[in-house]
Amino acid sequence: RVVSVNYSEKIIDSNSGMQVPTTETGAAPSREIMVEQQDSTPPVQQQQQQQQTNRMHVAVSSLQQEIRQELLDMTEMERNAKLEEARVTTETFLQQAAALPPQGPERIQFL
Repeated sequence: RVVSVNYSEKIIDSNSGMQVPTTETGAAPSREIMVEQQDSTPPVQQQQQQQQTNRMHVAVSSLQQEIRQELLDMTEMERNAKLEEARVTTETFLQQAAALPPQGPERIQFL
């Protein structure tokens, strides 16, 4: 049930891209990010995390390309059999993962 609604908006000048000051009370928030969500990680550590994330993306992309090429090199019959095997394996894995408690060492060990 809705008890009350408070309409507010933030007006941005199209020429400058800056917020136009408003005199209304209850105006929309002027920050792009909530203070609670600001990252307090040091810049060096952020850069290291970004580099690690980039390396992981490159590895994933490379693996995807390799798998795609292997599938393209197969005959259609081999490819269909391999894809069916992958589908069954995925379904089995998901069913087993769903049967475990959402948190706890069993699930972590399984994954």
